[in-house]
Amino acid sequence: MKRLHLFLFIIPLVVVSCGKGGAEKVADEFHQKLDEGEHTYIIENLADKESKTPEEEWKSFLELVESWGPQKNREKKMAVSHSVSNGEKTVKLSYTFETDTYGLIHERIILVKRGNDFKVFAVFMDSDEAVVKEQTKDY
Repeated sequence: MKRLHLFLFIIPLVVVSCGKGGAEKVADEFHQKLDEGEHTYIIENLADKESKTPEEEWKSFLELVESWGPQKNREKKMAVSHSVSNGEKTVKLSYTFETDTYGLIHERIILVKRGNDFKVFAVFMDSDEAVVKEQTKDY
């Protein structure tokens, strides 16, 4: 059985929004552009240029995810989990999707509220849900 471990810390996506709905809109836009293969759009327009994640890491991550083939049957599993750490509000959104290469993949997107906007802070994907939960437990 193939195993997959993929973690990428990223701080992109600026969308004027508030509350759970704002975080979900940001995650939806990320998925839409990922599904469309709009890597350049994601890197140039959604990725936070001031983040510690280099542009090359973004590119490698997006290319790797695309190499798995189409993400089918994406489903939101956990609507929202809010926490406040060091004065920052974070929202965790969990999804599953299927690929021909690895089967069922568990994904968790961590978003952080910066002013009135949510930004993607980190993305974790793995074929083992326990790994994703462990990697995101402190957010």
